[in-house]
This record gives sequence, C-alpha cells and structure tokens, in this order.
Amino acid sequence: MVGVSPDTLISWENGRNKLPPEKARLIHMATGARPAEMVVGKGKVLNMSGQPYSAADFDLWQRTYLNAPDEKKAEYFHKQASIAIWLLFMAAAKPGAAKLKNRLPGVWGSFLQWAEEVPKTFKLKPQMDEVKQKNEQWLKKRAAQAHAVLGCKQFGSPRKLPSVSPVPSGLPRRAEQSSRSST
Repeated sequence: MVGVSPDTLISWENGRNKLPPEKARLIHMATGARPAEMVVGKGKVLNMSGQPYSAADFDLWQRTYLNAPDEKKAEYFHKQASIAIWLLFMAAAKPGAAKLKNRLPGVWGSFLQWAEEVPKTFKLKPQMDEVKQKNEQWLKKRAAQAHAVLGCKQFGSPRKLPSVSPVPSGLPRRAEQSSRSST
C-alpha cells in the first residue's frame, strides 16, 4: 500500500528504524492517521482531529476515502496533482531572489525523474501500458495540445506514445474526460 516491505513497516512500528516524512505521508493517505506524530515516533498516533487514532478512525477513513471506486479516486488525485504541478511550474518560470532564473528546466527534469521512478517503485508498468493503450487517442491529443502551447510540432512517430504521459497544465475539460472514458 505504501511501497515498502512488511519488515520495513514493522521496523518503523517498533522504533528500530525512523519513519521518513515522505513515507509518513503515504501511510496517512492509506490510513488517515496524522503524519507529523508518526515521524516523531513516540508511539502516539493521532487522527486528523488530534485525538488518539483508533480502529473507528480507520473504518471512517475507509468508508469516506478508500471505498470510492479506484478510477474515481485516481481522477480526484489527478485533479489535485494537476493543480500542484501547475503551481510548481508557474513558480519555476518566474525569477527568484537575486534574479535566480532558469529553474523551469530543472523542475521539469525533476518531475520526469519522479515519473520514471514511481512506476518502478510501485511496479506499475503493466497497468500503465494498459491505461496508455486504452486512452491512446486522448493522450495523443493532450501531447499535441501541450506542444501547441509553445507553437512547435510534436517530434517522433505519431503512433508511438512518450514514456511519460503528458501532464495537463490545468484541469481536464468535461468533454475531454467523457471522450476519454468512452474509449
């Protein structure tokens, strides 16, 4: 569920190893427990209201967040991620303190590296290939739209998809969502 072995989870639980903040965030997504207390590692796991975490909290989290159909959750997370990515790229396009410039290529490179690591970490390649095949026309359209923003043509064979799916600069329009889901 969080991309680690059961032995690693046990090591975090019993305090043998310190829980990294990024893994605490993943555990939060799976359970609803507050990540800040998990990182401190003093055995007090709290719910999002600041009360001691209980089985009832996990049941509520499951009913509210985890029992939605997986594709609906994926669409929700996609919309949330597209907002965060747009904000990061727009910020990187602006000069920083002391006229620090040209951060956008570094941010883009960092994103691409992340996009290559996640499928390996979570063993997603077969599922990604399936989703790409099922949504090939939508992905091609999004890639063409992205290239059109810069006024350039897309390189490569029109039949071959890039290894990383195009990242929308904003939320997908309803028409694109419905045409994608109908393919």
